[in-house]
Amino acid sequence: MENIVANSLTGMFDSVQQIFALSLTGVLLVLGGFFGVKGFLRLRGNSAFTSFQQVVVAPAKNIDRSPAPIQPKETAFDRRLEDMVEAEDTYDMNKLLLDARELEAIKKCTFHTAPVLDQSDLGVLALIEEVVSGFDGGYRVLVNTSLDTMVDFEGNRATATRLSMAGVVLKFGVVDHFGQLVMAVEHLVGTPMNRHKSICRTVMIEVFRKAGVWYLEIPRAYSGKDARTQITSVLRNHEAVSKLEERMA
Repeated sequence: MENIVANSLTGMFDSVQQIFALSLTGVLLVLGGFFGVKGFLRLRGNSAFTSFQQVVVAPAKNIDRSPAPIQPKETAFDRRLEDMVEAEDTYDMNKLLLDARELEAIKKCTFHTAPVLDQSDLGVLALIEEVVSGFDGGYRVLVNTSLDTMVDFEGNRATATRLSMAGVVLKFGVVDHFGQLVMAVEHLVGTPMNRHKSICRTVMIEVFRKAGVWYLEIPRAYSGKDARTQITSVLRNHEAVSKLEERMA
C-alpha cells in the first residue's frame, strides 16, 4: 500500500514539473513576441522615410497627405470667359503691332525742341506772371491749354458740346490755388482771323461767359501799363467776390 502511494506522488510531481516547464516556455514565447513587435514598431516610427518614399526623396513630415481638391466642372460661362480673354489678348497684340510700326517710324525721324511761344507772346507771359506774383492768392499761369480741360459742363448735349470745344486752345490761363480757372487771356497777333480761328474765339467767349470766367484780349501793339491795370482789376474783383461768397456761406 505504501508503495502505491509513493508511486502516485512521484507521478504527480513529474506531471507538475512538465506542466510548469511548458507554461514557462509559453510565457517566454509570448513575451518575446510582444517585445519583438514593439521593437519593430518603434524602429519603423523613428525612420525618416517611409517605404513609398524610396523614389520621391522627401522627409515624411513635409509630405502633404491631404486629399486632392475637387476640380469644379467647366461651365458654359467659363468657356465664354476664356473666349473673351483670348479675344482681348489678340486685340492687344494688334494694338501693339500698330504701336510698333509707329515706333519704327519715330526711329527714322530726327527731333528737336521748338519754341512754345514767340517773342511777343513771351512778353505777355512775363507781364501776366509779374502781376500775378503781387497777389497772395496762389495764382499760377498756364500756357496753351486745351479748353475742354479747363471747364466742366453738364447737360443733355454734352457730346456735341465736347466736339465743339475740341481743338480750341487757350493761350494763357490764370488759375487759383485750387487749380480753377480765374481768367483767360488771349494775345491777338494782328493778322486777320480765318474762319476756324473766328469760330474758336466765339466758342471760347461763350464758354467763359457761361462759366463765369473773365476773358481778356490783349492786342498785338498793347500798352504794358493798361494790360497790368486790367489784369490787376480782374484779380482784385475775383478776390472780393470770393471773400463775399465765403461770408455768405
